[in-house]
Amino acid sequence: MGSTNFSEYSGPNLREEYLNTRRGDLTTYAGMIGEGFSSTLNRLAQLIGNAHEPSLGAYKERLLMNLIRDFVPKRYEVGTGFVLFPSEYGKIPDENVPWNLHKYKVSKQLDIIVYDSFNYPIIFKDGDFVIVRPEAVCSIVEVKGALDTKQITSFMDLFIDFARKWVETDLYYRKNRLTPLGYPKLLVMNWLVAVDSKGKPRSNGRLLRKKIAEEYRKNISPEEIRSARYPLLRTAYIYNDCYVCSSLYSPDEEKTYAGYWTLRGKFIQYNDKTGEPILGPDKTVSDLLSEIQDSLDTPKNRIFSNVDQVGWPGDFPHRDDGFDACFTGADLMASSTDD
Repeated sequence: MGSTNFSEYSGPNLREEYLNTRRGDLTTYAGMIGEGFSSTLNRLAQLIGNAHEPSLGAYKERLLMNLIRDFVPKRYEVGTGFVLFPSEYGKIPDENVPWNLHKYKVSKQLDIIVYDSFNYPIIFKDGDFVIVRPEAVCSIVEVKGALDTKQITSFMDLFIDFARKWVETDLYYRKNRLTPLGYPKLLVMNWLVAVDSKGKPRSNGRLLRKKIAEEYRKNISPEEIRSARYPLLRTAYIYNDCYVCSSLYSPDEEKTYAGYWTLRGKFIQYNDKTGEPILGPDKTVSDLLSEIQDSLDTPKNRIFSNVDQVGWPGDFPHRDDGFDACFTGADLMASSTDD
């Protein structure tokens, strides 16, 4: 039997790993949230492999749902299901109250809904499955397993459908002197990037950004954007890699564009000994939780919600760094009908 030469072992430095777990900073803690989540998913994947992808997908949704539930105040709940949108019934006799004769539309099924159950009664609830009114909605999170162009088109179709129903109901509420709707956060978490038969990635941060911008340019007119409160996708994440977020870009003083920017999905930390910046743990899960918190009617403390050790993420750009425009600044200017 051959002997093992332990001097040639090139595994992790256990002392460095031990010290890293005891750095005593919020950045490391936030990164461990995402890494711990991934570890649980990987353990399940090791057992079932590709035997039943729908089961693994449902488990990912439930795991993320429970994680979000642990981090939001108790006045908010987290479920899966639908949003019911009241809409006008057409011509209504003058002697009748319009909201007693309205019809309604229903959103497509939503993976994760973060909603306010303290101020707004739930329409239907059975365990985690819910149907809620639009004014109760704070955030919507779609969860995707292996990202490719088909998956991008799928969640963009869902969000565009959701936004149009949201706008229609908002206008209906205003017409009937009800409280206007706000702006829910629309988010997507992609756990992996799909690969082809040769192992080549079918998507990346650049393609994700370009496809989102393309879908909005193709399906939403500037007039539609200006006409009402149109909720747009806020952020799409590729776990432990990057995220694509809505942003404004001004190449000069005269032009402003609204679109999407690809940013790194890992924290930047500073080496305790050298002071040099190093690429740290996953940032995407922590940022998702921060975006959800930002959608809630609660005070936000950036010391706890934004724990990166650098300011603007563009200081350490992702390999797919870049911006793609959907609309000009003028396209997004609210019209006088919003007042």
